[in-house]
Amino acid sequence: MIKRWWPLGCAGVVGLAVLFAAERAVVVRQNQPPAAAPLPTPNAFDDVKRAGDLSSENYDSNQPDQSPQQNAAVRRRVLAENAEALRVLRAGFDHAYAMPREQAVSGMTNQYYANCRRLARVLSFEATEHAAAGRYAAALDSQLDALRLGADVERGTPLIGQLVGIAAQSLGRQTKLVQPRIDALDAAGAKAAARRLSAILATETVPAETIRSERELCFAMMRADERAAHTASSTAQRLLEPFMFRGHNRYLDALSAWASTGRQGDEPANPAPDAKRFGTLAKMTGEVMPKAMFKWWTNRAANEMFVAALALQSYRAEHGAYPDRLEALVPHILPELPRDPYGAGPLKYRREGDKYVLYSVGPDRKDDGGKAAEKQDEKGQKVYRIDADSVGDVVWGVTQM
Repeated sequence: MIKRWWPLGCAGVVGLAVLFAAERAVVVRQNQPPAAAPLPTPNAFDDVKRAGDLSSENYDSNQPDQSPQQNAAVRRRVLAENAEALRVLRAGFDHAYAMPREQAVSGMTNQYYANCRRLARVLSFEATEHAAAGRYAAALDSQLDALRLGADVERGTPLIGQLVGIAAQSLGRQTKLVQPRIDALDAAGAKAAARRLSAILATETVPAETIRSERELCFAMMRADERAAHTASSTAQRLLEPFMFRGHNRYLDALSAWASTGRQGDEPANPAPDAKRFGTLAKMTGEVMPKAMFKWWTNRAANEMFVAALALQSYRAEHGAYPDRLEALVPHILPELPRDPYGAGPLKYRREGDKYVLYSVGPDRKDDGGKAAEKQDEKGQKVYRIDADSVGDVVWGVTQM
């Protein structure tokens, strides 16, 4: 009996193996990332990497009296130690930036990102030093350099790169300190700064692009693991991984399509796809990705308001007062109005005497008339902070990003 069915059993096993191999080949082919684009020569990535390797933070961050932001002597010493690093970084701004794919897969990426955050901190110290000496235009240039660094770091990178870029921009922006520096600019200086920041934002990686990069990185890391696998358990993992990632990648595709439904820089109005429908790995990603995208939109709101604040100062310095409407800034100062990434149009603005209120409608996408979003901290005290579930507006100069 066994002899009779043995050939059929063997044929069945062989058939299943062929089907499995064919199905795996289809999955692998569907997830094959596109060929990497040629890297620019010279590549600003190399300049940032070299600048990061040259940078240092020789101070005790746990001692408040040693903080470069508070201690001028420590700040000047740190800036002197990082002078060459900043020179190399700025020289790289003349070059196009692209992270090599092998670098994104490499474990060295973490050190690279840590160095980028350090460079952003040094730029924020430099901005503080310039402002303390009354060099407000130079202070704004240092801050815009940090925003340029953040925009570059985001480009072509997966999720971690985007989060590091956002952190670098937040460090450089110094929202609480920036308005007095803006108020000190003349019309030409404020206009030049506004246009420079607007140009930086035009090159920034939007969430849909980051999601696509995340998907490509997952597959590239999987293939790198395959090449390094030699044991029986790793061989089994190599065979099954494409199927394990199938739902995960379908979720990223759906999330990318959803993020693409808004205008460039605008959050889509419809709810994000439910990660639970795409399997366990997708569920794990779904707990992180929407929060990261929220950080991007909130950071973008802060940067759009930064552009508007610079343009408003240019208008005031030229005309003696702030405009009644934001539309007065276009086209003489800005080529187009700064947009609200949480809304379906430009930022909200109103003039109040010799001051103004400038805001985004925030994550709830409801216009509260400039009422800043409030939260309670662990001590029960009211703070103006934006979280994913915040109710209220993201107000320039009030809400913490």
